[in-house]
Parts: sequence; structure tokens; C-alpha cells
Amino acid sequence: MAEDIGTIMVEGIRAGDEIQSEFILADIRLGQTKNGHAFVGLKLKDRTGSIEARVWDRAEAFGRAFKNGDVAWIRGQAESYQNLVQVKVTEARTVLVETIDWTRFLPCSPCDPEDMAAELARMIEAMSDPHLKGLMRDLLADETLMASLKKAPAAKRFHHAYLGGLMEHTVSVARAALAAADLYPFLNRDLLLAGAIWHDVGKTREFYGGPLNDYTDEGRLLGHLVIGVAILDEKLARRPDFPPEAALLLRHLIVSHHGEYELGSPKKPKILEALALHQMDDLDAKMNGLGDYIRRHADESGWTDYNRLMERYFYRPTGWSSASGPLDEDGPEGPVGIPDTSAVSAEPEPPREALSSAPESAAPAGPEQQAEPFSDSKVSPSITPAQPRRSTRSETADCPEPRRNQLSLLGD
Repeated sequence: MAEDIGTIMVEGIRAGDEIQSEFILADIRLGQTKNGHAFVGLKLKDRTGSIEARVWDRAEAFGRAFKNGDVAWIRGQAESYQNLVQVKVTEARTVLVETIDWTRFLPCSPCDPEDMAAELARMIEAMSDPHLKGLMRDLLADETLMASLKKAPAAKRFHHAYLGGLMEHTVSVARAALAAADLYPFLNRDLLLAGAIWHDVGKTREFYGGPLNDYTDEGRLLGHLVIGVAILDEKLARRPDFPPEAALLLRHLIVSHHGEYELGSPKKPKILEALALHQMDDLDAKMNGLGDYIRRHADESGWTDYNRLMERYFYRPTGWSSASGPLDEDGPEGPVGIPDTSAVSAEPEPPREALSSAPESAAPAGPEQQAEPFSDSKVSPSITPAQPRRSTRSETADCPEPRRNQLSLLGD
């Protein structure tokens, strides 16, 4: 067998393997064979990819017991059908949420969350303003909030959209804030650092986390800027001597950090510290997202497909540039089209959607029974490898530079 059957991951499944492991259930749909027998088609997912599966026995009961996003312990057999590997599920059990190790199923930051929290604590202890330092200490002392900050993603889809991404993004922006304060000594160092650490705290309550990484009701109705100010006001209520102007300015940094009305800010930055925070937040998000986008989408020529969101092609230098070296480690991942690079300086051809792909469709039903198709869409490969998330940074005592992920915007 490819791996120990109790810990086998999707990428290690081969035809003939016995499967006894936990997976996220996705794309669950009830089908019917030509003989009128019900069956369930679904995908089994973990952080390494997804694989098609079929439930032939007690299919309707399975469909009632499980829903998309559930984590289940699966027993089954990996089989080859029409040169594709899929799993015949013979047993499924519910897994209690409190026992789930989400790092098995979801991509996560390569930075240790405790190390990142310790770095924030050192930054806060170096503050000179006693009021801001006390307020930030209160933030660190909130165990529930800090637990969420350590594990929450920074976004649903774009930048730092993985476990621990919010803490990684926060540390990166805080580092940039200190660097900016050194470069521009007229900035209020402590206020800028406090804003950098607090600017996305509202995301601890904006997302559920877990396999679907969806918005909470509070997140959809209010958004993380409003939630962040609410959390700040909760802490300020316990500090009646906190300077009113400092509280007002810190609120302004939070609500203006998206920079523009069309990006979700109710106010544009109106003090230099707020303007600096917006620029550093935007820079870190784009470096994280675009770095990964280029790594995943650049083909052998070095060019990516046309990106609608950023309205351009992107190029990955391939050779002399040491700065681009980390992005070349694995080479192009998966088949990609070769874009018409001559169109870069001219009006581009009707671009393909760079951030999405065609919906995955069902693989063949399997050797047990020939099923009616779920749709008339094309058959897709049974195993869909996840994009590897390899750290390209050197090892240091603290969290390295921000990692690359998906294309970013400030909102989500």
C-alpha cells in the first residue's frame, strides 16, 4: 500500500488500496443506475487533493446522514475504472468536530502560530506609549480572540486564505509598520503598530473557518471593519482613562485601511499613519496572492494567462533573477495554455477567467454499475491534486516572509 491505511492522504491513493481514513465530503449528489438503483457520487478531500467516490449500498441513507463540508471516517476500496481511480465506500462514520485536526484537511501557514504570537508580544512590549501598550496587552490576554487569530484565514479566497493566514498577514503588516516608522520618523510609531496589529482583528469573527471557510452571519451583515471597531470598543470600555483622541485615531486606522470606498472602506485614510497602513496592507496581500498566482499559472515561457482582475499578463523571470528563484522551484504546475504574449503591449484578446476554472464534473460511475450521468458535462479526472504549498523562505527563529497564495484583494 502507498501509506498506512489509517493516515492515507488523497495524493497517495492507488488502485487496490484499502481505505480507512478521514476526509471532507464534497459534491454529494444522488444518482440512479440504468437499472433504477440509487447510488451516491461524491468527492473525498483533504489538503493534498480530491478523489471521486461512490456509495452503492444504502445510498439514500448516506445522502440523509451527510452533507457537503462534513468530515467523515471512510472505509472503502480504491478501484480503477476506465483508467481512473475512485473509492468504493463501504462504511462511513461521523467525526465529532472537536476531534478534527483541520491541518489534515486544509492548507496552513508554514509559520508556527505560537512563534508569530510571541513576535507580536515582543513588538507590543517595545511600545513606549503606556496607553496603547496596555490596550494591546489586553488584546493578547484575550485567550478566545487569540485562539481565533492564530487559526483563522485572512480571506475566503484571495490572500493568506489558509489556516494561520490571518496571524501571518498581521505579523507581516506589523513588521512593515515598524520598518515604515524607521524610514519616516515623523510617523507615530506606536499608533501605526497598534493599527497594523488591530486592522484585521474583526476577521476572527467574520469567518467560520473549517472546510468551507464561509462567512458568519455577523461577517456578512457587518464585515470585519465594523467588527474590528466593536472589539476595540469592548476593550476600551475597560480603560476609562484611555485618551479619547488616540481611541478615535485607532478607530480611523481600522475603518480606512482598505483605502478606497469601492474597496469597502467607509472612510479614506485622512492621517499619514492610516495612509501608510493601507499601503502596507495592500502590498502584503498582493505579494502573497500574486506570488502564488504566478507560480501556479506561469507556463514554460514564463507568462501566465491574462488575468481579468488585474487586467494584465504576469511574467516569471526564468534564469538570472534571484528574486524570482523561489517561484521556479517546482516549475509550472499542471497543464496551462500558452498565452499570446504579443498581446501584452496591445489590446489583449478576449481574456480567459484567470481566477476560476470550469466546474468539476462527475467521473465515471465505476465498475460496480454503469450509472446515468449526473449531467452532460465532460468527464473530469478522478484525482484532482491540490496545489502544493511549499514554503520558499529560509528558516529563521521567527516567522519568515509572507508566503505566496492566491490572487489578492483587500476585502476577501
